[in-house]
Order: sequence, then C-alpha cells, then structure tokens
Amino acid sequence: MAERVLILGGGPAALVAAFELSEPSLAGRFDITVVQQGWRLGGKCASSRNPAMAYRNEEHGLHVWFGFYENCFATMDRVYRAHGTPPYPTIWDAFFPRSNTILGSGPAGNPDRWAAPFPSRPGRPGDGTPIDSPVNLVAYLFRQLLAVIKQAAVEARQATSNIAKKVFLAGIEAEIDLLAAGISLLTPDALVDRLAAVAVSSNGARAVDSAADLFDRVIRAVSGAPSPVNQLLEIADIGRAILLGLFDPRDRAMQDNDLDVLDKYEFSAWLREHGCRPQSLDSTFVRGVYEAFFEYDGGNRAKPTYAAGTAVRVMLRTGLGYKGEVLYLPRDGFGELLIAPLYQVLKDRGVKFEFFHRVLSIEPDAAGQRVDRVVLSRQVDLIPPRTEYGPLEGVTLGGRTVTYWPAEPVWGQVVGGKPTPTPDYESYWDSTAVGTRTLNFGADFDKVILGIPVTALREVAAPLAQARGTWRALIDTLRPVPNIAMQVWSDTTTAALGWDPPPALDAGPVPFTVWTE
Repeated sequence: MAERVLILGGGPAALVAAFELSEPSLAGRFDITVVQQGWRLGGKCASSRNPAMAYRNEEHGLHVWFGFYENCFATMDRVYRAHGTPPYPTIWDAFFPRSNTILGSGPAGNPDRWAAPFPSRPGRPGDGTPIDSPVNLVAYLFRQLLAVIKQAAVEARQATSNIAKKVFLAGIEAEIDLLAAGISLLTPDALVDRLAAVAVSSNGARAVDSAADLFDRVIRAVSGAPSPVNQLLEIADIGRAILLGLFDPRDRAMQDNDLDVLDKYEFSAWLREHGCRPQSLDSTFVRGVYEAFFEYDGGNRAKPTYAAGTAVRVMLRTGLGYKGEVLYLPRDGFGELLIAPLYQVLKDRGVKFEFFHRVLSIEPDAAGQRVDRVVLSRQVDLIPPRTEYGPLEGVTLGGRTVTYWPAEPVWGQVVGGKPTPTPDYESYWDSTAVGTRTLNFGADFDKVILGIPVTALREVAAPLAQARGTWRALIDTLRPVPNIAMQVWSDTTTAALGWDPPPALDAGPVPFTVWTE
C-alpha cells in the first residue's frame, strides 16, 4: 500500500517536494495530496492574468532568478521535459538573460548610483556542468581584488594633474602587475593554500598582505578622486575585508573549507572587525547585498541581520559563480512559467489537490512525537458531481496559447457562484468558511510535509510549539521581512525611455528599493 503524504501549502517548495516524491522511478510509492488555501498555487510566486485588463500579468511581487540558481533551473528543466508541451521550448527560453544592473538611484555621476555590468560567463545555470567550489571562487576573488585595485589606480592617475601622484600611482600599477604575474601560474588550490599559510604565519592580521598594502597606498593617493574611483575602492575594501575574515586563523573558514562557522557573526560587523572602512560599509554596494535578499530586520536599514558565512557564500555565488548571465528575468508571470507546468505534471502523475482548504491547526499526539491531526477550514463547496477544483484557464495571446491562473476563482465550479461581497480567500484576515474538516494520522495520512510560511505557523502550529521546544524556537527565531510591491504598465517601451537593454535596479529609494522590467 502506498504511503499517504499530506502536503500543507502549495508554494514552490511544497510543489517540488510533490514532484520529487511522485517521480515515476518510485513506482507509486507515495499517495500525495496537496492542500491549498484559495484557488491558485504558487505562494509568493503565484500570478494571474486579468481578462478585464487585456489579460495583463498580475503577481504578488518582483521575481528574478540569479545565474547561480543551479537547482531551480535543473529542476524546472526536468518539469518541462516531463510536461511535453511547456510554455516555452526550454526553461532557459522562458527567461530574458540580463547583465545590466544599477545599484542606488539618481542620474549618472551621482555617487549613490553605481552601474554594475557583469560579464557573460560560460555555461547556463542548471546545465549539469560543474559549479565552482568555494576554493575556486575565493582564488578568483583574490585575483579580482588585484584587478580592481589596479583599475582604481589607473583611473585615479588619468584623472589627476598632479605629476607626483601620477608617478606614484604608475609605480603601484607596476607592483600589482608583478604580484599578479607571480600568482598567475598557481592553481586555485595552491593560491588558497598560500593565502592560508600567510594568514597562519601572521596571526591573520595580513592574510592578503601585499594586496592590502597596495590598497592602503592607493587610498592615500586618490583623495578627492572622481566617484567611479571611490566606488572601485569601496568594492576593493569590501573584498579585502572578506578575504581577511575568510583566512582569519581564529575561525579557519577557508583552512577547513567551512563557511558555516562564520554564521555566528553579523556580516557588516564581521567586515568592520576585519578593517572595512565606514564609508564602504555604508555604500550602495553593501545596501544592495542586503536588500536583494531581504536581510534587514523588518526591512529597516538600521538593523542588518545577515549571517556572515551565508552572506559570503551568496556574494561569491551571485557575483563570481554564476553561469551565463548574472540575472534571468521571466518572460511571463511565474505562475505560468513555473507553477502551472508543475501542477499539470503532478496531476498527470496522480497527485491530488484540495483547493479552498485553509489550515487552522496542526496538532501533535500526546507524546509530542508526530503530527496526529490537521484541522482544515473548507472555504467553498464545489458543484456536484465535481470533487476537485479545476484552476487553470487558457487564452490565445499574440498567436500563442497561454495557460494561466485566473485573477479570481472560476465561479461556475463553486456552489452559489460569485458572492457579494466577494471574499478574499487568499488573505490571512479572511475567515470565510462553509465548514471544517479534520484529517487524522493513520486514517487520512501517514506523513505530513509542511509548506506553510513561518508567519502563519505562530498560529496554526501553536500546539506543536507547546509540545516541542525546537518548534517553539523555530517560530520565535525566524522573523518575516514584510514587503510592498507595485506594478506599473506603460504604453512607452523602456527602450524609448532610454533603457536599452533595460536594467535591474537594487538599493533604490525606499520603499520600492528593487525594480525590474
């Protein structure tokens, strides 16, 4: 008999869990049911087409994929292959690759506005080719640090009319070339081993001894340099502090190949401890690192809460370890590109879906060792003989057939049709119900997979938190970052507005700090 698995929630993580458990190679080992509040799947990645507004795409927020999203692309490649007729020929065709990124705001030349072009790199995310190891990325970071310091020296030399400074900076450029030549033949492992040896022999104070000295001398020489030079110096300053921290013998993060050991530090405090200057810590670049991944407590820039090891890993992957381009922007809403194909493949595999079911309570057994009951609220009744809601609709747009999630329920499937006023079945604050339903361990399910956001667990998992200290710690420790999104539709293209290709914007003005077409 197949093991009955109950999946609570229908966001990307929950659906991928169902996808893996329903793999044909498992030969029907699991009988899977997904429980979803409201009429559509996708969680934060849900989107709809609005027939009343020319079928425009409407979604919960801005979504991009990064060029290091190896697992996301690889998994959706499998979904598209299993689907047979996906929205685009391949998952990579479903995205616009983007290398043009702007940090900050204001006109060109504003010190708070950084243009951050990223060069194309070999491969494409999820293509099965090897991904760079932390050792390779750290070796690359060291070489890039030298290149950035040299570029700052070159631009400062070209910008100054002071002959003495020109000569001094030219001498630094020559020293950088000599240092770069000395390490040019080293493998990444050999270079990292040499850096680690320097760190141990010098108590960690000068893990990148020569580069740090060159950097300090450039700083002294370029006072009053143009904004681009200062931006290069801030990047170099942050890179130097990261390297000093990675090779600090107190933690031995690189020596032991263990970045997790750094997660006990807050990232900006860790950078400061390793010599990062205040102006670098307050730079647009650092704000962009935090805001791209929601790492300010409550969204407050005065409360950074990024674990250092995680931050370093994300920065190395984002800026140095991507494949193809640094960013990939979706051609349609994620509900169409990702969630609808996942749903259709899962349906073909026999996965069952219980739409319009809101989880009220997850309750443990007397010993607190397993989930014993799940109490659900039924938000609507379906018109007999229908037993399962059909959520998708189709339309032809631009000569292409689009399968989409409607902006509201398909009322022709629901008892009573569209009520007045219309409930918001997806809202936390809407308690509309026609009844309750209790699922019991052993009778209705054997295992439960929880795909509900932490913010909702404080209420629905309260009985678990009372029984298990680990659950209580989870709920008390993990805090949400509330965010606000706005979509703007224009009859003027971004190219006509002067953006060609259109960029992605990060660290912009509050509250809409991240933007993309």
